[in-house]
Amino acid sequence: MPQEGQGLNLVATVRNQGDAPTPDHTTVSVTYFDITSDPKGKMLTYGSQFKQSLPAGQTAEIKVDAPWKPMAGTYKLRAVVDDVKRIDDKDRANNVLEQEITIGKNPDIEAMLKGDAAPSDYQASSNEVLPNGDFADANIKLPFSEGSADVVTVDDTRALLFKGRFVLGWDAPDKVIAGADYVFSFRAKALGVSGEKPNASMNIFLWACYPTLHEPPKDGAIPIASWKDSFNWKKFQKDFRMPLGVSRFVGFFNSDAENGWTYLSDISLRPVDDYPLEIPANAPVYGDSSREQMTWIWSSADFPWPKIFVRGRPQMGRDQSVPVAAQTVWFRRTVTAPQGFREAQVTFVGDDTASLEINGREIGRNGSLQDIQNIDIQNVLKPGTNEVVFKVDNSRGPGGLLGRIEWKTADGKAVYIPTNASWEASIDQSATWARATPIAVPAPLSTRTAWVYPHLPLLSYSLSYDLPQPRQGVRLAVRSPGGFRVFADNKEVYATMCASHTMKVDLTDELAGARTIRVDIEDIGQPPLGSGLLQVKTAKGWQDIPFSDFRHDGAKPVEVASAFFSAKTWPTAMGSFEAATSRPMPDFSSRLEPWALDLLQGAKQIFQLGSPQGTSDAFGPIKGGPDLVTVPAPDLKDVSRGLESKLLPETTLKFNLPQIPANGAAFVLGVEDADAMVTSVGVFVNGVLSGMPQVLGYDLVPGERLTNRAWVVTIPKERLKTGENTLTLRILPPYYQSSNAVQNQSEEYIQMMGLRGKGNNPYTGSWLHWNYLSLYALGKPAAEPVNGRPVWMGTNLGYLHHDGGEPWRQCAIRDLSYLGFVGTQAPIRYGIWNAGELNKINRPDGAPSGGETTAEYQLKSLVDVGMAPHLLNEPGRGITSLDQLADSHEAKILRDYGKYFASYEIGNEVDEPIWGWDSLKIADAYSTIQRQAVAAQAFRKMFPELKFTIIGQGWYHAWDFSVIDAQFRKEAPNDPGFTDDLSTHNYAKSYIIPAVGYNLLYGSNPPAPIWTTECGAYSSDREDATEFDANIRGNLAFATYIIQYVCHAGNDEFKHFSLFLSKDKDAKVMERARSYRRLVHTFGLHGKPLPWTYANADAMKDKLVYVNPVDAGKWIKISFASYSHDPEEIDVSVVLPKSGKFQATRYGDGRIVEEGIRTATIEANPTARFKETLAPGETIEYLIAK
Repeated sequence: MPQEGQGLNLVATVRNQGDAPTPDHTTVSVTYFDITSDPKGKMLTYGSQFKQSLPAGQTAEIKVDAPWKPMAGTYKLRAVVDDVKRIDDKDRANNVLEQEITIGKNPDIEAMLKGDAAPSDYQASSNEVLPNGDFADANIKLPFSEGSADVVTVDDTRALLFKGRFVLGWDAPDKVIAGADYVFSFRAKALGVSGEKPNASMNIFLWACYPTLHEPPKDGAIPIASWKDSFNWKKFQKDFRMPLGVSRFVGFFNSDAENGWTYLSDISLRPVDDYPLEIPANAPVYGDSSREQMTWIWSSADFPWPKIFVRGRPQMGRDQSVPVAAQTVWFRRTVTAPQGFREAQVTFVGDDTASLEINGREIGRNGSLQDIQNIDIQNVLKPGTNEVVFKVDNSRGPGGLLGRIEWKTADGKAVYIPTNASWEASIDQSATWARATPIAVPAPLSTRTAWVYPHLPLLSYSLSYDLPQPRQGVRLAVRSPGGFRVFADNKEVYATMCASHTMKVDLTDELAGARTIRVDIEDIGQPPLGSGLLQVKTAKGWQDIPFSDFRHDGAKPVEVASAFFSAKTWPTAMGSFEAATSRPMPDFSSRLEPWALDLLQGAKQIFQLGSPQGTSDAFGPIKGGPDLVTVPAPDLKDVSRGLESKLLPETTLKFNLPQIPANGAAFVLGVEDADAMVTSVGVFVNGVLSGMPQVLGYDLVPGERLTNRAWVVTIPKERLKTGENTLTLRILPPYYQSSNAVQNQSEEYIQMMGLRGKGNNPYTGSWLHWNYLSLYALGKPAAEPVNGRPVWMGTNLGYLHHDGGEPWRQCAIRDLSYLGFVGTQAPIRYGIWNAGELNKINRPDGAPSGGETTAEYQLKSLVDVGMAPHLLNEPGRGITSLDQLADSHEAKILRDYGKYFASYEIGNEVDEPIWGWDSLKIADAYSTIQRQAVAAQAFRKMFPELKFTIIGQGWYHAWDFSVIDAQFRKEAPNDPGFTDDLSTHNYAKSYIIPAVGYNLLYGSNPPAPIWTTECGAYSSDREDATEFDANIRGNLAFATYIIQYVCHAGNDEFKHFSLFLSKDKDAKVMERARSYRRLVHTFGLHGKPLPWTYANADAMKDKLVYVNPVDAGKWIKISFASYSHDPEEIDVSVVLPKSGKFQATRYGDGRIVEEGIRTATIEANPTARFKETLAPGETIEYLIAK
């Protein structure tokens, strides 16, 4: 019988009983409901997804994505296949199955254990790696969704009580002594709760992980010990030799106590020898940058090599913007191998490809610059002379080679033959040979191995010490950004990476009989640096020998400024969002962003329920039916703590005003917690829709990951009246509810990030909890309407500007104006990637006259209509000198056209997407962003007259370097290696990933605005904007700048993202365009609000129409956006800045853009009257040029 608290993995077998397969890439799902007390049912959990096509007559086993953990009792469950109707199913009667299940009650486990705890024999240790049964520092996770675990106190002992399988991880960098003898021990007891099985079996696997791995991948961790035994009370102990190179531990626990639990305490992991090994925090740092072992080699230096220095370290890479002919080049070297050599191998990479021949025999080849080859050549090399030849092909420039041949001599000496100037090169099929050209390339960040950044030399700094004789033990601790190797009498015996950790190792066996120890500190692409401590055990005990007592080339080692070593050490918390959750949480004390604090400066509070420092617990529970509260409420417990779309979709607050605030008001919605479905909250003031903030939470279950953010809505004084007023908060359903809509569009992404709550969700619909609700009388007029938060919305041109000529003149400004961007400073993404593209728009043929270039005409036309061009390219790629940077096509763009650009995005998406735990690739990706940010900063000094904001690459949030960036921004906020603003890309449901990521790192107030420079959704259906609309609304909740991708279709890829199906005078309007126009006019207009009223106020009460007239400087913009599925007749009076007769352009719905545009004459005195019948979902704008 299942017990309460036990996760039940419900499984359903689904059969396709139709005569056709289900559509490919269409989710088949099973949703489970509890119908015990309510026939309508309460959703419990959502079935896993079967995304392949399910053939007719075939079955699929669908398992829930997260277990159901019920309390004791009898339940009646209903399983429904495809409850959201994604699949066209003519007979849904057989899609439902109902079944009863009984859950047993657990006894009081702590009472069972009380007085029964075995006596503890635990003794304290200064080198203890794990806490003594405290578990406070342990990371308890349930990756298999099959277990449960909790920390309890029994007889004053903290212990872990668990059921099923779970993972218990300890992050113990800088403590472990690799190679030393250790003891792992704990005490445990199995509890057969129901009496069926008093004893149980338990498997425990302890894994030791390398320092740069947050968790053990299948090939990156070492099993140390496992037990399988039946036991009651039992002490487990395992003696083992600590594997080399490790610093982290993860334990996998699995108990098969049927209907029972396992009690675990007094867990300990300690070295047998308890003498401490610690490098002092202020230990000197030693290093040298004079040695260089390996470089890239080329046929010549007659092509553009950049030379810019970043933080004193040169960058490299060929300038990809310079057209270079394809090249085939041969490199050769004669290699003499001694008798008795062993372990011969070759490691190489060619730019772009290289094939290797040794003695005329082809050995292997690499397929790309990222394909690094490592090949055993022990049976290929021969003692004596060997001819080694590489043939390198590059289709887009000169061919280059990086690599080395290596072996060990008969006496164990390591021999390296790297690529450098000792090699020869030929470009005429080996007819003539010349010395190869070496170019060394240091890295912008300390990477951890020579092969992660294949442009980089490996540098080394040697320290030697004569070991005392006799001795009983030798231990070494080294702290370095790179790694180190250990040699016993010049024979290599140990090597590891540090990654800025302190790595400790017992070398007693490796150094047995040795007279001298040599430690080579290594790094790739930067001077090798390190601190260290050697310990030698003699008859007198352990002796500490600092690195200052070592010798370098027979002399005292050179001390390097410690500030240089510690300036940019690698953060210890590694691993995507898992790493972010291990960091201290950001400060959430301020719920208001800076713009909101400025808006409320001098404001007077009209009322406030709750407190920014309080919680939603101060309010009452969410109860059924509409809620009506008179403010001030006599008791907050009479006020619901929030809204739930099915249980309580709206709350109305009644309040009295003795007089109308002269500057209007601002309502603050302080959200403590919300779900991740993007809840649209309608704010109705006296029945008029005045705002609809998009509220985004970070989990599905209340209380798991709090939102703690405030949304603000400005309320014009025309919406208020003296005496009694009402303010209604209502959860609005998404405008689009297509058959393809996922019930919870964020669920799969939350599960992917491990952010799904562990508790039961009491809600079945969209929900939010508030901790305070405030209304203020503004102390100054609002500079612009605020609908949740200020947002600037734009789009990507999608190469429309490259086409120039007719496409631009026919539709660019027309269609961007149709979207509502005129006068809003909308960011318009304008990409110029290379010199070829620059040359194309530098020609005058795309401009209407010969007096200006295409680019000048286009950019000027955008600025003239109040839009903000946003430059996109990759500065600094392949650049290594300021002269080269100044001559790059990126510099030419800024020199000629920089005055038009308000923002500068330094790259599209980081090379080599990284979704794993590989810190080496993370370093590579982060260094790309850093290099390009520094180049953009250099442009600021070159062109001081330009004012542009530097934006990071897309996906900036998505990997571990966002954690690194957050740490570095905190440590060095003025470092030039950063972008000005943060950035992201996301499509469809994935908006939740950057939203959560930035919240984890920065809390409610990021240090810089967030840009979403690509967003939207892919859909081949022109009329389905469901996921597109959800994505944009998700971005509205956290991003300050939103640039939709893409405006016009230019190829088969673009048409599934675009707003318009073509780029010509007959551009068809996609449903995505209607959605985006509606949101732009609701959230993205900027300018002084104009007074307005409904002439038909009674008819418009509670209608889903948002009216938004603003004075945008050179333009008056008057817009009406309908979120209603019915036609709505509006009669609106707007007070214009002055009286007169004005010519306006009216933008409304149309099958093609031209159908939606017409001219109109507006008469104002200064009030103008607008009568319209809005079609369902239609947006109408009147644009008046002053």
